[in-house]
Formats: sequence, structure tokens, C-alpha cells
Amino acid sequence: MGDAEPVYPERSPKPSAVSDFDASLSAENCAAIERVLAKHGAPEVLGGWGNAPHPTLRRARLDVLALLGRLRVRVFTFDSLTKPGNPRHPNPPGKPLPMRGPKVYLT
Repeated sequence: MGDAEPVYPERSPKPSAVSDFDASLSAENCAAIERVLAKHGAPEVLGGWGNAPHPTLRRARLDVLALLGRLRVRVFTFDSLTKPGNPRHPNPPGKPLPMRGPKVYLT
């Protein structure tokens, strides 16, 4: 697919530096995600948000998952989940995940 949309449109190498949750920013991000999904007719997406250590990221994830549910877009992963049960980020610090399957649906 080539396009990637984050759970929240603010990024930082230090999750503690992410700003407080902004509902309008999250809504704009969800609208951007919806446009990309519509453009490609994607019935599924790779989930890779990791453990989302900041409350803003955890809250934004709920918005994205609600959007995906409304659109009936399934979320999958190719790697093992984190201990709390989240799909691992595909490009964590260190080395990228192998992403060799099996494909497991989360929704």
C-alpha cells in the first residue's frame, strides 16, 4: 500500500514529550486515515502501535480503532504481541521486526 498513518499525528523520540490529547487533532488524523483507506480500498491494515506509553497515544488509539471498526477494516499483525497484548511497532529501536507471519487478525 505504501501509505502509513500513525495512531496520533504527533511524534516524538520521547513518548513523555507528547502533548495532551487534542480531540480535534485526533479527528483530523482519523479523517486522513479514512481517506487513505478509501483511496486504496483497504479491507485490512497492519497494526503496529506497540504499548503506547503516553495517555494521549492510548486515547488516540481508541479513536482509530473505532474508525476501523465503523469502516469494517480489520487489523492484523505478523509478529508476536507485546506482553500487554498490543501489536509491536514494525520499526522499533534497534532492528526492524521480521514480519514473517503467521498473519494474525486482532479485530
